[in-house]
Amino acid sequence: MNGRPTLSVVIPTFNRPDYLCSTVRQVLEQRFTDCEVCVIDQSPSRVAETQATRLAAEFPDSRLRYYWLEARGAPNAKNEGIARARGEIILFIDDDVILLSPDFLAAHVDCYADFAVAGSGAAWSSAASARMPGGRCRGSRGAAGRSRTFSGRALVRWSP
Repeated sequence: MNGRPTLSVVIPTFNRPDYLCSTVRQVLEQRFTDCEVCVIDQSPSRVAETQATRLAAEFPDSRLRYYWLEARGAPNAKNEGIARARGEIILFIDDDVILLSPDFLAAHVDCYADFAVAGSGAAWSSAASARMPGGRCRGSRGAAGRSRTFSGRALVRWSP
């Protein structure tokens, strides 16, 4: 990676070293490599020291950046991630995600190549979710009581 990466993957975490290592491994194994991985750790200082040492030993990758943040809370971690990120695009993922495709990051970045797309997101479903035709999952009910459906990625299109 030369200069500024295209994508910054920000992973906030608190006291979950096993999940975190699994998620970091999955991100670093993605086919899309023009990225940095920013871990924002809010664990107590002793746990954080252990996590930092473990990450450095398991993943000697220059794309991985680790930050300890004393202030607790998801908003604080995300704000710190934004402040530390160097990428043109910032992607927040939880410390316990399972990336089902080695092209997850590439698909996310591809959404930004279309200037009509204002943002993108992904839908999560559990085994208990009802499957709909075309591989879609039934989403939660909106404020007006209408059911929303999600496919592999949700796009928000901008229209003037």
